[in-house]
Formats: sequence, C-alpha cells, structure tokens
Amino acid sequence: MDTTEIISHLSKLSKKYHFVQEELIHKHNIHVNDARISVFTKCYYIVDSTYVFFLIRSRNLFDESWWASMIDQNLISREMTDPQQKTFIYGFDSFMTSSFLVMLLFAVESAFRLIYSATFAKNPPVNFSELYSGLLPEIGLSKYIELLKFASLMRNTLHSGHYIWKNDSVKWRDRTYYFEKGKSVKVNDVWHTLIMIAEDVCEMLEKVVKSAAILKKKEIIDASYTDVKDQLKFI
Repeated sequence: MDTTEIISHLSKLSKKYHFVQEELIHKHNIHVNDARISVFTKCYYIVDSTYVFFLIRSRNLFDESWWASMIDQNLISREMTDPQQKTFIYGFDSFMTSSFLVMLLFAVESAFRLIYSATFAKNPPVNFSELYSGLLPEIGLSKYIELLKFASLMRNTLHSGHYIWKNDSVKWRDRTYYFEKGKSVKVNDVWHTLIMIAEDVCEMLEKVVKSAAILKKKEIIDASYTDVKDQLKFI
C-alpha cells in the first residue's frame, strides 16, 4: 500500500468502529463509559491519530520546503544531512507501524479484562493469551483466538524489530504466517496486514459485545474512560 491507500483505508476503518459503536449505544442503550462502548472509542482514537500521522507524512516529510521551514524556525538543525533526514523518516515510519498495533491490542486487552471479570466474577489472568483464550470460547467465538495470537506475534515482532521467541506459526484468513526466531515475519505488505488485523478486530469486538452473555450485562464500567475524557479537555 502507498500512503494514499493507507489514508483511505484508515478513514474507512475509523467509520466502521464509529458505526458499530453508535449502533450499540442507540439500539442497545449501553452507556458511553461502559467497556463495551469505550473499547470502540479507544480503537478509533488510535485509527484516527494514525490517519493524522500519515497526513503529516504525505504532506510534509517529503517536501523540502517543510524541512526548510523547520530549519528557519530553529526546530531542526541546519547541520542535518540528507542521510540523517532519511533516518528521521525511517524512525517516524517505524514508530507508526509498531505503535499502531501496540495501542490497538492494549485497548482490546483492557476491555477484555473488564469483560472477563464481569463474565467469570473473578480476576482475569495476567497473561493476555490466557485472557482471550479463556474468554472467547465461553461466548462461542473461539475462532478469534488465532486472530489475537497473530496480532500479538506481529506486535511483538514489530516492537523488537524481529521475532525473538521460539518458532511459531498461526493461520488466519486462509494463510499461514511463520514466525522464526531472529527473523522478521514475511508479509506481502505490512500496512495491508495491520489494517486487515484492525478490521478483523472490529468485527470480533462487535461479536463479543453482541453475544448474549455479554450483551445482557447491566453494565461493565470502564473507569479509564473518565481519564480519557479529562485529557481531551486540554486539547
């Protein structure tokens, strides 16, 4: 995917998260500070902020006049060389790639912990894989275990620069992905893969929240939602 395609897909992805959330609020009368709603809020914040990052990338990072403007404002050293500029862009891209999946899974894990506690009336497991492997079968959504395993392995690989654990593999959307120690995972296009994961996470979250066992809960309060709202007051 080129930058324009990524921006387009992120825009559509944000609308998906918004649409599902609005339906849940209005059709099922779930409050905005409920974990079943706030998880969508957190996810589209991540998608929307990544969208903005790519807009900045496309409009500025390859525009020499922007770099000149930053230098004139003493925001960037006049001594920055062309190789250093390319390193800066590489770092920017690396940050976007890893942080997108790290933050997306953080939002999912946070919501799953609250939903797990409400479902089983006990503290959730510390390990994320034990958390989703315990919750998803309980509500008839075992197939998404592979999605979250895939997403977690991708996150860990991108965060570390290469895969550092014992060899593993995961099958998702009729394709098997191999994770080999000391190597990067082989995907046709990283952002195509990340957006695919985010699309499927949205589908999974919708099915989790709409499952009978979860939907019937009176409330699953997400105390962190208040913190998010408070932070937005200062923007």
